[in-house]
Amino acid sequence: MKIASLLAIFLGLAGTGAVAAPQTRVCAKYSTILLEEGERAEVDGAGPFSVSLRITGSRGNWIFYDSLSEPSSADSEGTLVPTGPGRIAYRRSHDSRIYSVQPAQPALIDGKIVKTGVMGVDFMRSPLDNPAIMGDNSDIDVIERVLPGVTGGCDLQFVAGEGLVSSASK
Repeated sequence: MKIASLLAIFLGLAGTGAVAAPQTRVCAKYSTILLEEGERAEVDGAGPFSVSLRITGSRGNWIFYDSLSEPSSADSEGTLVPTGPGRIAYRRSHDSRIYSVQPAQPALIDGKIVKTGVMGVDFMRSPLDNPAIMGDNSDIDVIERVLPGVTGGCDLQFVAGEGLVSSASK
């Protein structure tokens, strides 16, 4: 029954999204991303402690993953990537098109921490069509638009069972 419920949530959310105006703030469950003008965010999947958004736009396509889970030594595996304040990013050693992005000062929520990621591959590690994440320094542009652990003041908000909805309509 649990699998059927999660499948129903996933299928009900797939395809819900919105096209962005300049610097549209999209709140997932525990974090925010900033969309560039013309980018579109769609819910790609969701669970009790996570949500995945597929971002499409003229620069390319990428996946944003937002979750809450136990701290782990794997959180800091890979190559440290210099980013702006408020976040720490690691290019994953098993696939350079996957980044772990975390708050610089993580706060525990029920003993768990916020973990986000940006990817130029899907969850099976198949490359996305026209990926914006290439596994090199050009990816910093996307990573710096991820605000891990920051919510509020958003134009669009993830709502379970509804997808991405305008914060003005809430």
